[in-house]
Amino acid sequence: MRPFASHQVLVVESDPWLQHAVARWIEGAGFECLPVSAPDEALALAQEEEADVAIVSGVIDAWTPAHLAHALQSRDADLPVIVVRASNEPARGFRGRRGAVEEIEAPLTRGSVMSAVYRALEWRDASADDRARYRELERSVISQAALVRDACHSEPCTEAGLTSAFTAFLDRRLPGAAGHASRTRGIALELATAIGMDDAACHVVAQAATLHELGLALLPQPLRQPAEMLAGLDRVLALRHPDVVYELLSSMPGLADAAAVVRVAH
Repeated sequence: MRPFASHQVLVVESDPWLQHAVARWIEGAGFECLPVSAPDEALALAQEEEADVAIVSGVIDAWTPAHLAHALQSRDADLPVIVVRASNEPARGFRGRRGAVEEIEAPLTRGSVMSAVYRALEWRDASADDRARYRELERSVISQAALVRDACHSEPCTEAGLTSAFTAFLDRRLPGAAGHASRTRGIALELATAIGMDDAACHVVAQAATLHELGLALLPQPLRQPAEMLAGLDRVLALRHPDVVYELLSSMPGLADAAAVVRVAH
């Protein structure tokens, strides 16, 4: 295993300006960047296991980022691929990432790119046992979210009823969490009002503040603690809990906008 700072990041991007920008961010963090413009170049590097992480952005020679990501992993099964999704494309969701694949949304920022790279390197450098445990925990989270979703879809629910039901679930799984959610809602509404947000936006802020820790309640007990107390892939999975909430809430009546806010909570 290479020292962490000497890892190589493959960047597959046909736009020279964007490719250069991402390369500067990566090299500025002390990593080596492998910029390529064509899928065949990227696949050759993956075949030779030259890269430790890959970033795939945009449609290149009829290859979508998702298809190229799967092709890269077919060459190197341990290669974590960060897929860049256009802002007007639907999210693939937590269940669609297959563990090793990250998804970030355009337009890219240094923060979004480097956060994804660090998470991907945690995956790459983890042991096989740790990866297996990660997948098992991830399946547990997905299963729990599916149960909650199915329970809510079993009968017609109003927006207010759904919020109330989710808050009750949160408090059952994390005693005292409903009180924290209520206090967070109050603070968020004060701030939203102070900066002049309209009533509709304030409503979304209130929903998001109320439900912002719902994903934490879906995590297995060992992961329900501050992220700084976790290490390795446990921390990676814990920090992805807003993605679970986004997938759970985005299809619920009246909660899609709040889901988008919760997704960026971290």
